[in-house]
Amino acid sequence: MTASTLAEMEIDDLVALASQDGFAGRLLDSSNHVEWERAVSFHPLGPTPDAGTLEALDTDTLVEHGVFEEYTEHWRITDVSPDIEEYLLEDVETGATAVLVRVGECFAFGRSRDHALGSEPLVEQILGAATVSDARALLDCEIAVGRIEDSRWTISASTLPYRSGRNLHPVFGHEIRTRDTTFDGTSITRRWRAVHPTPRSDT
Repeated sequence: MTASTLAEMEIDDLVALASQDGFAGRLLDSSNHVEWERAVSFHPLGPTPDAGTLEALDTDTLVEHGVFEEYTEHWRITDVSPDIEEYLLEDVETGATAVLVRVGECFAFGRSRDHALGSEPLVEQILGAATVSDARALLDCEIAVGRIEDSRWTISASTLPYRSGRNLHPVFGHEIRTRDTTFDGTSITRRWRAVHPTPRSDT
């Protein structure tokens, strides 16, 4: 896909993007299983909780088995560091939610849509949208991962492909700010308030 903004994508492109999946949030321990509390979800939430049991396969791998749905997922450690930051965020202007996590030199960022997503499957919502612009708005949700080198937070993979290689450029202070891109490719700065932040580490 060569589009450099959502504004360049047509319905077929949007349907292709909808084949992706991802979410960001907190993992809650319910004693006999764990549940993912999704603050950001690329697809509509399902009818049952996202719950599973965890077991160690080896020193670097956890296996998750679904409780309410049949699935098996393998979780592998990609980086280990005592220097960890995690933030649940709310957009100052739109109320959209986001999650920002850093472990050592790796980071993950999830940003929800500015408007609530319906309950129907995402592809159905795209095909049923009144306008192409409305359909594009359904895909304006980012789940991204990347690495930090020389203070640059470079996105290596994103549900918005044109964001790969961009600098998330978080600025920490009274507000947290991140760099983003509008539908038409204009660079903007999003302003976030932190909800339940963990302290930043200087070590």
